[in-house]
Amino acid sequence: MPELQVIARHTIVDGMREAVLAILPKLIEASRSESGNLAFDAYLSMQDPRSYVLLERYTSRAAFAAHRETPHKQH
Repeated sequence: MPELQVIARHTIVDGMREAVLAILPKLIEASRSESGNLAFDAYLSMQDPRSYVLLERYTSRAAFAAHRETPHKQH
């Protein structure tokens, strides 16, 4: 079964940047520990301090679906 790559672009709501930056390392660590996760990285935009991208790789679509149901993804 083919791997799945996800590119998730996000824009942080005004006034929430520090809160998001505090949560991201926890989300990354928890996501990387999932059995179907191959990679999970965050990149902050150099042009827009409110923008960031998550690059995610999973072993399958089922692994990504399982990721979306995890408690750390619900926050």
